[in-house]
Amino acid sequence: MLYSPVNPYEKICLRNVKEENFQLGCDGSGVIIGVGPGVDSAMYLHKKIAIHEGGWQKVCLKNIHKDNVIVMDEEVDPIQAATACVNPLTAIGMVDTALKAGCNSVVQLAASSQLGAMVLKFAHLQGVETLNVVRREEQVAKMQQLIEALPVIGEGQQPRHYVLNSSAPNFYLDAKTLIDQLQPRMLFDVVGGELPARLFECMPEKSVLLVVGNLTHEPIPVRAHDIIGNQKQVRGLMLWSWMDSLQPFEREKWRRFVANDFLKPLEDRLFTSTVVKILPFEEWEQAVELSEVVAS
Repeated sequence: MLYSPVNPYEKICLRNVKEENFQLGCDGSGVIIGVGPGVDSAMYLHKKIAIHEGGWQKVCLKNIHKDNVIVMDEEVDPIQAATACVNPLTAIGMVDTALKAGCNSVVQLAASSQLGAMVLKFAHLQGVETLNVVRREEQVAKMQQLIEALPVIGEGQQPRHYVLNSSAPNFYLDAKTLIDQLQPRMLFDVVGGELPARLFECMPEKSVLLVVGNLTHEPIPVRAHDIIGNQKQVRGLMLWSWMDSLQPFEREKWRRFVANDFLKPLEDRLFTSTVVKILPFEEWEQAVELSEVVAS
């Protein structure tokens, strides 16, 4: 293994998981130094890879046929490759879930995060319109810049994208107006608490609240009437569960999609992550502390 980032998942596991030999590091990059029986050495040996799970190790054992392993091009920076699995594939999984449910527009919370930016760019590429919710005014400006930089896709009307500040005094009124306009039937939540619940109340019948994370560690107080009377649903999305639900050709298609995206110039990529600092493995505790300060 060469590099592995600190994700919110690691911090949750450090607080809650007490099992011996539990493998931290949900993302990572490395080089294949050996292969087992039945694995094509010409195809995999000495190749640069991005992996899901097990990144915080000096050597990681993976099943190349079953685990999330993306073979990267030799020219890809291994520092960037270290973030090629979890956020990119999760962003794809979120939009793919919406499209398979017949949703052409979505609401996403924590939109200014690195995952949120990926969701916005990938949704645009797939023709999905978005209402992006952030919590500070400077994040509104950042999201507007991202929206203005989105490429033109195909001919005719382009997907519409909006951004709102949840701290603004008229937020819920403005959100209801845009929800009535866009008619989104899926809400991507990584926050938890009252915010997703109140937005979910504004959404059309048969909408889905797709829970991808819970940064606040707070329950989501969804109204019983929305579930019973309005036939809404609350679902969860875990990366490995979504990948398992795909046909083999779909899994390979999305892995290749991510690998090819990392060959593009940085300004043209869908999937980018900002690396604030690189620390040796022995200083992992300092890395966790630092991530609490700089995380978006």
